[in-house]
Amino acid sequence: MGQQKTLKRGRFLTLEGGEGAGKSTQVGLLVAALARAGIPALRTREPGGAPGASVPLSGPSNRFKDVAEDLQYQFVNDDHQVTFAGTHIHESMTLDASFASGASANPTNTLNTTRLWATYYYRRYVGGTLGFFSTTGSVDTGLYAATAPGAPGVITSANGAPDTRGWIAEVNYLPWLNVKLSAQYVSYTKFNGSGTNYDGVGRSASDNNALYLLLWFAY
Repeated sequence: MGQQKTLKRGRFLTLEGGEGAGKSTQVGLLVAALARAGIPALRTREPGGAPGASVPLSGPSNRFKDVAEDLQYQFVNDDHQVTFAGTHIHESMTLDASFASGASANPTNTLNTTRLWATYYYRRYVGGTLGFFSTTGSVDTGLYAATAPGAPGVITSANGAPDTRGWIAEVNYLPWLNVKLSAQYVSYTKFNGSGTNYDGVGRSASDNNALYLLLWFAY
């Protein structure tokens, strides 16, 4: 009986940097080091890159199309500033590359993001903002993967959904023109598809709640 060889998934690495930073030199050194270690490597480049650098990338690609709507109402006088605003973004994803590599379970997906907020300031001295956010989308167990055995979860999804929503409350105090003190609290009512045990290892959406304190000044 012959030996059966197990195929292993490869890794795709990119090196970023400005023109003349030495990217091609570092790529060459990396490929040589991998070869010495007995690890095969294929050196590629983006379409339009230096012709002599490496083999241009080819094959399936992912495409994204976003359509957005925005609205805003504002009232301003000497004492009061009031703003109501909102945005909605619909994204259509064609995931030919991700689907072919097994990184997504669906060849196409959608994602919808909605944000609404209201802001009030009194004499540009003290103010606050209350906001609502929501994300919904296609169930995809590849993009929104379940928790691996023994892993901590946190950003994973037990049901393969990106659905997330919550509230943001912020209070601002501006004692001087160039100084602002802020406190912001983010509260999640749903995270990656559920309010409780969303990652399959017992984590709730509210476990991601966060308090931010900010000191801002300009000079």
